[in-house]
Amino acid sequence: MNIMRNNIIAFLLILFLHIPLAYGEFLCRPYEVVENTNSGLNKFKNGLLWKISHNEKVFGYLYGTIHIGDSEVLNLHESVIQSLMASDNFLMEVVPQPEDVLEMSTTMFFMDGNRLENIVNQEIFNKTITILSNYGFTREMVSVMQPWAAYIVMSYPKNPGEILDFKLMEIAQSNGAHVSGLESAMEQVKIFSDLSLDDQARILTDAVCHYENTTEDFNEVKNHYLNRDLDSLYSFSEKYTFGDDSVYERIAMELITYRNGKMVDGILEYLSSGITFIAVGAMHLPGEDGILNQLELRAYNIEKIY
Repeated sequence: MNIMRNNIIAFLLILFLHIPLAYGEFLCRPYEVVENTNSGLNKFKNGLLWKISHNEKVFGYLYGTIHIGDSEVLNLHESVIQSLMASDNFLMEVVPQPEDVLEMSTTMFFMDGNRLENIVNQEIFNKTITILSNYGFTREMVSVMQPWAAYIVMSYPKNPGEILDFKLMEIAQSNGAHVSGLESAMEQVKIFSDLSLDDQARILTDAVCHYENTTEDFNEVKNHYLNRDLDSLYSFSEKYTFGDDSVYERIAMELITYRNGKMVDGILEYLSSGITFIAVGAMHLPGEDGILNQLELRAYNIEKIY
């Protein structure tokens, strides 16, 4: 993510007043690892690239991505390149706009005098500073960072490099395809920024307490992705459980289920205007509420290519 320049942060810090506020004092809690060998998916369990057609007419291609930069992930299969080159339109979750940078930066940080150390306990705050220093954030920046933003940053690998989705977009643009986004950057952000500060403190505390698992988990996710195993990706999303998972259940509903429906509406608008290549996170593809099944329910034929 793009972040505020240090001089802007310094200026804002001068304006901020230290206002102590009372929030839940969340401590580290253990989680249980769930060995879920059967995700319950009935169809679309394996495959990343799918052809969308009706009465033998091809309307487009749906490709499941993973939002990281990795040499193996970026090594695109020939069928993906061919499908991209055959498409008139390219859709992805979000096409970044210049104005998104400033809006994202201001949303990530408190602008009302609050501070992160007022919301999480001192130990979690200090650990957050240590973790985010590896992502280029200073102590001053972390101290005015919204808990949800700190959580998002540390949920991704350091130095992600070129993201797969953007590589696909560049190929599509070079081929003259019309590029559009299915949603705005701020629509994605609001899923987390609209959480109560208590809920934000809860998820950040959990992330900090179990941060050592991040690298191992990403390797596991990447391996499932390279194997095109949507079933295992879905199962992995339910690998950990806490005594109270209510906040994560709400996030999953907003992040996957509700967005799937909105993205399908957007996809349908483009399928009638030329062959369309759709690139969205692989977790949006499978399951009863997944994009693939929703398109099939609308009388499209869904055929796995790769």
